[in-house]
Amino acid sequence: MLTAPGGAAGGASVMVNYRLDDDGKLTIEHSAMADAPAPLRVHPHPYFNLNGDSGVGDHTLQIGADYFVEVDAMGAPVAVAAVDRTPFDFRQPAPIGARLHWPDSQIRLRGEFDHCFFVRSHFDGGQGALREVARVFDPGSGRRLQMFTTEAALQFCTGNRIAGQPNDVPAGPTRRRAGFGLGANPCPDLMSKPGPTSSCSQGRCIARPPSTGFRFSFR
Repeated sequence: MLTAPGGAAGGASVMVNYRLDDDGKLTIEHSAMADAPAPLRVHPHPYFNLNGDSGVGDHTLQIGADYFVEVDAMGAPVAVAAVDRTPFDFRQPAPIGARLHWPDSQIRLRGEFDHCFFVRSHFDGGQGALREVARVFDPGSGRRLQMFTTEAALQFCTGNRIAGQPNDVPAGPTRRRAGFGLGANPCPDLMSKPGPTSSCSQGRCIARPPSTGFRFSFR
């Protein structure tokens, strides 16, 4: 449980439940309680490496999205663009590393993938049924990761900007592109298309919490 101290806007406690079943499915659910009515967004953004040692450039990624969100130099969303004929077109499986070398203004601007993708049929935001939205495969190990969510979008990140930060494993600081991140999101904060925000009243969260799951398997 994570608790934020109260202030002028009050405090909040967030509980995250991680459940791993016998089929290799990891489900993440969260709920919140607040001292006073407040908007709230809580979205886990886990990082993965399916080979456990080398980088993730050889991992192949597939995302069921026709649109993504362009960002500025600070990472703030500025526009929605079609993925067609861009390195952001992961509608068919493609190696992550090779796409980072495409001549694209968004890749040059950020030096990595750290972008939001709209899941098909949920462009207008809002929560839907739990369904598969992405999958990643490591050809070296044969491991496969599938992502499921009720949310309208997902954030894909190659982790360049966390390189060098310490972690708790014996290998020491995180290496550049040592992992990839997949996180479920509502519709992002575009001026023309605001995203839904969970609303918490005093003592309880009145919105249905989103659910996100990952399934690990071998292919």
